[in-house]
Amino acid sequence: MGSSNIDAGPFSQLINWLLQAGFVVLGDTTDEERFGNSLLLLRRGDTRIRAVRDRSQWFIELAAPGSDAWFSPVVWLAALDNTMPRLDAFSDDEQARIVEDRLFEIDELSSNNSGKTLELLQSWQAKRAASRRAQQPGAP
Repeated sequence: MGSSNIDAGPFSQLINWLLQAGFVVLGDTTDEERFGNSLLLLRRGDTRIRAVRDRSQWFIELAAPGSDAWFSPVVWLAALDNTMPRLDAFSDDEQARIVEDRLFEIDELSSNNSGKTLELLQSWQAKRAASRRAQQPGAP
């Protein structure tokens, strides 16, 4: 499948790389009446990745296996390394690199449909959110 027509903003290069790596497009929608919001859904085996544009901001997310729960690459990084990544916001390029560099491990974790992967990702997401809130001025 040619990937030259795929526009995923700052994640276009990543999406094209994923297509070359065997991912297929499951859905590609844009709603011009709603601020041009877009959703591009890709899949290879059990690994699902989406690029979302919401009011001109782009996000890349990966689904937990066997669920409709989506997580940022940073949460997947925490789960893969079993350690808290730095707490500041990761750039689009850094998030794309996580997906590219760790895709094999993400594929392996995605093939585990026992529910433990979802629990692991949810746990890291909650820990990261709590740690980020604690860093904010005036946090309890």
